[in-house]
Amino acid sequence: MSDAGCRRVSARHHGASLKSDWLSNAPRSLTRASRPLTLPRTSTQEAHMALPIALQLYTVREELAADPAATLQQVADAGYRHVELAGLHDVSAERFEQMLDDAGLTALSAHEPADVLCNDPAPAIERARLFGYRHIACSFHFEQRDAADAYRRAAGDYDRIGKALSDAGMVFSYHNHGFEFERLASGVRGFDVIMNETDPQHVKSQLDVFWVQHGGEEPIARMRSLGDRVSQLHLKDMSPERNFTEIGTGVVDLAAVVEAAGDTGAECMIVEQDSHWAGDSGVQSARISLDNLSKIVG
Repeated sequence: MSDAGCRRVSARHHGASLKSDWLSNAPRSLTRASRPLTLPRTSTQEAHMALPIALQLYTVREELAADPAATLQQVADAGYRHVELAGLHDVSAERFEQMLDDAGLTALSAHEPADVLCNDPAPAIERARLFGYRHIACSFHFEQRDAADAYRRAAGDYDRIGKALSDAGMVFSYHNHGFEFERLASGVRGFDVIMNETDPQHVKSQLDVFWVQHGGEEPIARMRSLGDRVSQLHLKDMSPERNFTEIGTGVVDLAAVVEAAGDTGAECMIVEQDSHWAGDSGVQSARISLDNLSKIVG
């Protein structure tokens, strides 16, 4: 896609953090043969759960920056078998994929910067084929967030990205934060503009239930209204002070979310905690969240 087709903009952090600064560009070519896309496998701990559980690696970004291989092994030791990528931390795609294999982990999806996808989706597609996932998500990529026109322009970008990824056999999803649910001066919500002005066949919703609730809406209602358009769910909990906290220790009704997930098109549930980790350890928080999620789903 050319610069004329999509607008290059810079993403700012909002609230906790948008992930753009942590995402690395894919190489132009990957020498390793692309492997076929596969369905998620299920671990023993996940066997009784309705959907596969993955960890968004943004949760453990600080540990990954220090020692990627050891951190991925710790993620596996915590009980995870699946992850969502959020950059490769200065490691080649081939090497990172090998480290996942060594730890017994499988990547189910990845976050990519929207402006990079606009410019050229081919590297992200090549990387997805190398790792074996088909889900690619991005977040809002315009500085302006208080005008419906900004969301309409973003929707145009997402439609073009989604069409390109769909043609390659991928699933493209929009990952929300909280600001999209605030009413704009025109009375509409940015999230609704994006969903209403994109093709449901090409643009899905990676619904983050923490941010839905943080933005003033009820996660279950949004899940029901989106239905099959939900491709994946981001699970995280909220403290009474509206900060991030481990699953099962906050005020988000995640039991209801898990129960309602089967009525959507969600193919997996992704645990994420942006900050406020137990013991200042993303790995420790990830372990607590998975343990508590196992209890929630019974």
